[in-house]
Amino acid sequence: MYADDIALADADKGRLVQRVNMWKESLENGGLQLNVGKTEYVACNSTDPTSVCIDGNMVEQTDQVSEAWPVLERHKQELRVTEMKMLRWMCGVTRKDRVRNSRIRGSLHVRDIADKLQECRLRWYGHVLRKPATYVGNKCPAMAPPPGRGRLGRPRKCWLDVVMDMRTSG
Repeated sequence: MYADDIALADADKGRLVQRVNMWKESLENGGLQLNVGKTEYVACNSTDPTSVCIDGNMVEQTDQVSEAWPVLERHKQELRVTEMKMLRWMCGVTRKDRVRNSRIRGSLHVRDIADKLQECRLRWYGHVLRKPATYVGNKCPAMAPPPGRGRLGRPRKCWLDVVMDMRTSG
């Protein structure tokens, strides 16, 4: 069994490796494993070229933080479709029964998953705002997309742009 979605932050890479190894040991004592192959780390404004190793395995560096991912509309739609499939299954209703999604949501007293996602993102943003200015999480919301020639079309938004859009729209 594997442990998922653990986030550790530290300003010093050496201390971060120590903390990861402590977590790994604690997880193993509890019967879980840390999948080093899927583990990634984010370096905010770091000039340290050394990489992170866990048990002799190199850990990949990424420029994304899960709470800081700007969610695209297609991602929200995929979440809505998956959620409705589960809700219909819970109710024993098929699409052939022609029961509206709003009726299913109302009978189960469930809000739209996109609203829940927005609420969680704003809660995380508020949590980060209340932290001291030296907190490493304060660097993530304003992280710009990677430099260089981007893809065609509209430029990518940083996480803070998405939060500001949510605050103004709702």
